[in-house]
Amino acid sequence: MNFAKHWAATLDDYAIDLASRVFNVSELKMRTVAWCESTMRPWATNGRYKGLFQLGWAPFGLDPYDPVANALSAAQ
Repeated sequence: MNFAKHWAATLDDYAIDLASRVFNVSELKMRTVAWCESTMRPWATNGRYKGLFQLGWAPFGLDPYDPVANALSAAQ
């Protein structure tokens, strides 16, 4: 079983919910952007753009595929 993909939906929901609350950003807007950027797949990549929000930088110096760090950085 691929645990990363198995738990991805739960982790993505948590990441987006947390980021929207921390930075007071609409959760619906964040979900819409994440869907457009990666179809809600934290392992998505497009050249140098990586993760849930397809960031071109390492969010907070962490792994760009970490959905929590990616979402927090996008919301900020």
